[in-house]
Amino acid sequence: MFTKNQILELEITDTADGQQCFGRLPEGLAVFVQGPAAVGDRVRASVFKIKKNYLEARLLEVVVPSPARVTPPCAHFGVCGGCKWQHVDYPEQLRIKRKLVQDALVHLGGFTGAMVREALPSPQVYGYRNKMEFSFGDRRYLTEAEMSVEAAQLAKPMDFALGFHAPGRFDRVVDVDLCHLATPEMNQALALVKAWAKRHALTIYNTHTHTGYLRNLVVRHAAGTGEFMVYLVTSTHEAVLMAGLLDELKAAFGPRLTTFVNGVTSRKNTVARGDQDLVLHGPGFIREVLDGLTFEISPGSFFQTNSRQAEVLYRETVARAQPQADEVVYDLYCGTGTIALFLARSCRGVVGAEMEPSAIADAERNARANGLQDVK
Repeated sequence: MFTKNQILELEITDTADGQQCFGRLPEGLAVFVQGPAAVGDRVRASVFKIKKNYLEARLLEVVVPSPARVTPPCAHFGVCGGCKWQHVDYPEQLRIKRKLVQDALVHLGGFTGAMVREALPSPQVYGYRNKMEFSFGDRRYLTEAEMSVEAAQLAKPMDFALGFHAPGRFDRVVDVDLCHLATPEMNQALALVKAWAKRHALTIYNTHTHTGYLRNLVVRHAAGTGEFMVYLVTSTHEAVLMAGLLDELKAAFGPRLTTFVNGVTSRKNTVARGDQDLVLHGPGFIREVLDGLTFEISPGSFFQTNSRQAEVLYRETVARAQPQADEVVYDLYCGTGTIALFLARSCRGVVGAEMEPSAIADAERNARANGLQDVK
């Protein structure tokens, strides 16, 4: 008989859905463990849910670490809603990703006997993202240690954050000082905008009252060209404030700052995009180069966030699709036309379908810029 809060010790033997890991007790009962456990860990965990055929428990302590376990480089690991597997080495992360796809096909899709190839590794493990999307919050997420400290003694204010939403908490934002997936320029822009907002005591959009000025900071940095975009989403356009921020960005980045855009929206949500985009510096887009093809990316356009791995993905797509010279290919959800243009070099033509108007505009410009006329 098991009880809630009972402490168990077991070995983790597999991963499971929802960022959980899995193990069995000596009598064979399955236990799903929440928290940053790794296959090969021996752990202590506290039971919080009892089912007929399994238990659910929260990780308390790693008694014996897995050979795949590493020290996460990020100070925010386990708190922010981003990375989930920084505590294991990259080969183990690839194994986990392959297994998650395999499990989804077999257990959810019913494809018995489905085989998934080994994951193709990224050329970069950190600092690879070409886009980071940060949220402003007027209720900073507090760690367990901070909850026991008086507000006046906290290192950071409770009513300001710029970072990522805590898992499952759309009303709380983890204030991020540095993200290891971002480029140095992205982290520099994060620090600069954060300091600027605090210095001007600017209000933050509140999802309950629907008041406040600052909403989101989006930065895009092209790996192939080095072009850099800062996109600040606010509730209104304040020309003097934006001009001052632009001056600071220019002073910090010089010619590395390719474009600065103020997105303005009155929508009652936290989506990082404006109903109106005011281009205050540069062309309003950046250009990325993949495998010799040039792509223009606007603030709201979808683009694979890992440029170098996108090349790996698209080359593999062409190799697997094997488009013939007399064929027309349909690319559904084509975004800015990346896959479409890769395929267009090998077939008679490509037809792309996409709901986002700015992405279609980018796709059309990209086709023209690359001299590919048979793409619609």
